[in-house]
Amino acid sequence: MKKFLLSVAALAMSFAASAQVDVQHQRVGVVEQSPYFAQQSAVVHKAAKRIAANQRWVGYYSSDALAAAHKGMGIYNYPGDNKVAICLSEAILKPYVGKNIVGLRFGLCEEIGSSSISLYKSASSKPGDVCRSANVEKCVIGWNEVKFSEPYPIKAGEELYAGYTYTQFDSNTDTKSYPFSAVKDGLAEQPLWVYCKLGNDTGWYNFSMGGYNISIQVLVEGDFAEYDVMPSDFGTVKGAINSNVETSVEFTNNAVEAVSSLDYIVSVDGVAGSEQHVAISPSVGYNKIGTFKVSIPCGSTEGLKNVKVEVTKVNGHKNGGAAIVAEGKLSVAANMYKRNLCIEEFTTEQCGNCPRVAGYLH
Repeated sequence: MKKFLLSVAALAMSFAASAQVDVQHQRVGVVEQSPYFAQQSAVVHKAAKRIAANQRWVGYYSSDALAAAHKGMGIYNYPGDNKVAICLSEAILKPYVGKNIVGLRFGLCEEIGSSSISLYKSASSKPGDVCRSANVEKCVIGWNEVKFSEPYPIKAGEELYAGYTYTQFDSNTDTKSYPFSAVKDGLAEQPLWVYCKLGNDTGWYNFSMGGYNISIQVLVEGDFAEYDVMPSDFGTVKGAINSNVETSVEFTNNAVEAVSSLDYIVSVDGVAGSEQHVAISPSVGYNKIGTFKVSIPCGSTEGLKNVKVEVTKVNGHKNGGAAIVAEGKLSVAANMYKRNLCIEEFTTEQCGNCPRVAGYLH
């Protein structure tokens, strides 16, 4: 056991040394829930001022969901005049190329006084130069909506960041240390970018949200189709030859009404199948995220194959969205086997049961 622990310690030291090389690209901390209200946390769907038919809210999630007052999140270990931002990746912005970002809204669970909002260009995969900004004289608990004085045109292939300023309190016993509204809606595993002081350095750092998404969204304006469903890429699916494999495809509803049915076509290595129809129950409302099942034919040959799922119709109408194809991979094998985990002990330790190492292995 002693040999094993020494090895773990050495490994941890090597990780720490490598992390110091480029700490701004590491997730240096976890945003914490208010310990006094986390066990009673609630989400409210408080709609802000209604937007125009040619506008959409865009972020890690796009609904009106908010964390309830005094039930927020924060990072009291990094106090000071901080900034928080989300990354509007190329994938997130792809459906909106050619449209304009005209404003931003952010949700709060505590009063933070005055603030400012900013839209940043990307610099070395973190927020860089400010390309649009605006001041917020007095913030409120709930949604805070602010317009930019000049629209920002979304360009193909670019990545942007969007966020706001606030003062982070350093007391974990003060609810004002937990101002962020964050909910479990939207995209999975999305980071929060925080401009704060870490050690002797002040800059942008990448924090984990622990399964939540912060309530920051930009307001995009442009021509939107009446029926618009955007499917998301789905990674790699595994199957055996001469069989079909089923997988779930996530989609965002940007249509004018709830989605109750979809039609789609699956292509494997460029060979398209017939159009399929699927009912969506319960229906998925506007600006909500849903899923549907697709069946993918594996064919009679092994190998890694390219798969595309094109959503052709929404509620029987042509899908007029700008991004209607989801992509993924299909790994086909001659046979499929259930995997088992085998761990062998190569030490001199004679202990038959070690809960601590079992925890490390888990």
